[in-house]
Amino acid sequence: IYKLTKDKLLSLERMGDKSAENVFREIENSKKLPLERVIYGLGIRFVGERTAQFLAEHFGNMEDLVKAGEEELQEVEEVGPRIAKSIVEFFAEPKNRELVDELRAAGLTLKGKQKERGTQLADKKFVLTGTLA
Repeated sequence: IYKLTKDKLLSLERMGDKSAENVFREIENSKKLPLERVIYGLGIRFVGERTAQFLAEHFGNMEDLVKAGEEELQEVEEVGPRIAKSIVEFFAEPKNRELVDELRAAGLTLKGKQKERGTQLADKKFVLTGTLA
């Protein structure tokens, strides 16, 4: 769909200039989807929306996700051996790597916001009582 041009759309039966413009605009807008939506959209077995979000936050970009091994993937929240193996097998397929390359070439955003990894005390609140001497 990302290879479509406005001229190709106009050549379709019952496709007017305004309709072609609307479709083309929506295609262009879809290139700005967050990384987690792209990961989810790849259809990797066992990777749902929530797992895709954790993967996007952990790796921050598609390139690092594609290169990741099973052990590194299991460091991601909610990713166990079964999901990690599924991801590695998915990206081991040449056709799937080609798909990622085609999406990159089409201009999709394949980078996201990497979540900062803190300590176990990150995001915790502490209440001190008593007096300070």
